Amino acid sequence: MTIKRWLKTPKNLLNRWLNPVPPQIIYCFRFVLRVFLKLFLIEIYFFTDISAFISKSTKG
Repeated sequence: MTIKRWLKTPKNLLNRWLNPVPPQIIYCFRFVLRVFLKLFLIEIYFFTDISAFISKSTKG
């Protein structure tokens, strides 16, 4: 199943496809994914911030 087709599928079809999976697992997975994304973005932000600070302090 291609991503474009998957995005075009209506919600009820998607629900029917995910019917054997309990909604708690899906919500948990989504929550974990969101938390990982936030942590990843924070890591990138702080890492770039710290690296810029270090490069400034070493130059002058």
